[in-house]
Amino acid sequence: MTISEAAITQADSKAKEEGLDISFIQDDIFKSRLDQEFDFGFDRGCFHVFHSGVAESKYEFTIYGCD
Repeated sequence: MTISEAAITQADSKAKEEGLDISFIQDDIFKSRLDQEFDFGFDRGCFHVFHSGVAESKYEFTIYGCD
């Protein structure tokens, strides 16, 4: 289990304990399998490490669905 998987597992458990209906999803932003809209997205340690405009644009398109 990766650190991300462990964090998602822990967050999912806490949400269930509180009776919250939350879906936690881990995805590869450059090979995204996301096919739906979400009310909220949380990026931890991704956007600020890009060194090219192409990477930033692909990230923004995946997250926001625009160029």
